[in-house]
Amino acid sequence: MDGLFPSKITGETQSAWQIGEALSELLNETADLENACRVALLSLLEASKRPAGVLFAITSGEDIPALIVQRDLPETWLTALEDVQSQLFRLMQSVLQSGEAVSSDDWLDDLAVALPVGKADGCQGVLVIQGLACTSEEVGRLSHMMPPIARAIQIGRLVRSIQERAKDLATLQTQLTHTGFTTDFEGLQAQMIRGASRILDVERSALVLLDEAHDEWIIHKSLGPDSEWVFKVSPRQGKGLVKECLRNGEVLCVNDVETDPRFDPSSDTQSGLSVRSMLCAPLMANGQVLGAIQVLNKRRGTFTGYDQDLLCMIASLAANAMRGSRVIQQLKVANADLEASRWELLGSRNTLRAIFDNLPASLYIIDQQYKLIVVNKGRAQRCGQSPQSLVGQFCHMALFNRPEPCAECRVFETLNTGQNTLRNERRWSGGDDPTEWEISSYPILGENEQIVQAILFEQDMTEKRHLEAILTQSEKLAAVGQLAAGVAHEINNPLTAIIANAQILHRELPPDSDLQESVELISRAGARAAQVVRNLLDFARKEDYSLALTDLNETMERALQLVQHELLSRSVRLESDLGSNLPSILASQDHLQSVWLNLLLNAIDALDKTPGVIKISTCRVDDAIQVSIADNGKGIPAERLTRIFEPFYTTKAPGRGTGLGLSVSHRIVKQHGGHIRVDSQLGAGSTFTVILPMT
Repeated sequence: MDGLFPSKITGETQSAWQIGEALSELLNETADLENACRVALLSLLEASKRPAGVLFAITSGEDIPALIVQRDLPETWLTALEDVQSQLFRLMQSVLQSGEAVSSDDWLDDLAVALPVGKADGCQGVLVIQGLACTSEEVGRLSHMMPPIARAIQIGRLVRSIQERAKDLATLQTQLTHTGFTTDFEGLQAQMIRGASRILDVERSALVLLDEAHDEWIIHKSLGPDSEWVFKVSPRQGKGLVKECLRNGEVLCVNDVETDPRFDPSSDTQSGLSVRSMLCAPLMANGQVLGAIQVLNKRRGTFTGYDQDLLCMIASLAANAMRGSRVIQQLKVANADLEASRWELLGSRNTLRAIFDNLPASLYIIDQQYKLIVVNKGRAQRCGQSPQSLVGQFCHMALFNRPEPCAECRVFETLNTGQNTLRNERRWSGGDDPTEWEISSYPILGENEQIVQAILFEQDMTEKRHLEAILTQSEKLAAVGQLAAGVAHEINNPLTAIIANAQILHRELPPDSDLQESVELISRAGARAAQVVRNLLDFARKEDYSLALTDLNETMERALQLVQHELLSRSVRLESDLGSNLPSILASQDHLQSVWLNLLLNAIDALDKTPGVIKISTCRVDDAIQVSIADNGKGIPAERLTRIFEPFYTTKAPGRGTGLGLSVSHRIVKQHGGHIRVDSQLGAGSTFTVILPMT
């Protein structure tokens, strides 16, 4: 150790005062508590000419040393340092309590001396030197060196305390900030209380909060032994240190509450705690008092101005954290409301969009420059594009492929005058029949009641016009029915005479006469004419069918006999495949014969090539009988197939058909519980298939 402090402490010739001054100067250069204690121990060992020792940094009244530094202690002493019940620790506590030096080896072997560091009322530790016992002169010289060491330890402890408090304060700030952003009020308040108790070293801390719902009450909150909240409610007005802190918004520090007349045990104390001293600081944020933080009973010493400053800092952090937490919670509530509104608006938008897109009509919106703002799916599909791809384009270009606005368009009136418009338009799309459109336009007003956009509504009126035509035809049918009813008697009378005379001739002629076949044809033709009259009457009134067990093949053969002349005159080849052993069905013979006759005549009229071929077949399919009549004629266009069973609709040339045959046939088949199907291909012919149930 010689030469450790060559310019400060050099030998025995220097006085104890000179050594103390040199040591004080040396310690002033060391701010850290551990370094200060280590420098002091080395200085004292060098001054005492002893090889080993230990320095306990501890204030009178403390049980556990703040710091222990040692130098070259023997093994037995090192073992004793690990046991607080050892003789070494008991010696340290005895010297600390008495404030007197001890040099007796009754305590420890090889004990040189044990000295208090500082005076008894301000002792900062104990020095224990190992080696030969010190003389009284050596003890006196060492005692003179203790004051600067005591001051260095005290300063080091203070610096360490300040550093620890600053660290705790920074940690508390971080915790409060984090907890505040999570809007965990309970966690935030618990952090405040625990942080204040730890930093200020007090027995208990509490929060005093203003009741937001009832301003005249205050709520006291503290943590119990099991970290559970303990609540107390008291009126805001009245006596008490806490209430005065809330009223004035100022820090209150009372180190002896019994001597302060403002102290009120009912509002200033906590359950199970006898209050000696109290420090209270208001929680203020943006000039608003949110409450107060109260700390009770300083564990060591009394509350100082430094403690007040610390509590003010804690209160400021806590108030800002509480304020921030409340603001965040309010923002979250507002955000939740906005989110709910957003979902409501989104739901409304989706509903409106679904209505907009699924309207059977075409709908789109344009601005003043004729640019498309939105287009529904129905209108976009007519262009073969998606609604999104049309937005932003000019309507006349995107929808009608025109470089300029349509000449007949009336949306100009809507955009300039705000008037609703309506017009009709006929469009040709490549088919034989045009489509009829009804186009309406409506204005959309902006904030200043100015016209900013227009809605165009295009509705396909083709079906409506068709229904109107059908209604007109129905009126015609009614007229035909009335006419048929009026002339039926006049027509039926000569038909009856023809049929009756044909029957008389049939009886009068010899059975083997060649004229019998002609008479039979006359009789059947008369019956056919009578059936035509009845068909006309069917459109005006409901006809009762006379059903009986019927051989379907027989009705087909009778119909073929009636068109035999047509087949021969036009050189039509007939291929017949009538199924054998077909079961009889419940049907009207005359009506079925009328159906076959209509289908056969239509097939003959459709033949436009040579040779013309008509194929007829009947067969059983499951529980039904299927009749098929096919031709190799010109066929029916696909767009007309859906209308061929409508009354008065015909694909034949003008003057060649009435449009009643297929309509009547379709009705007859339906009355029998069956259905009729048609398959046709242009240039290849058509096939009509009738399926009738057997029961």
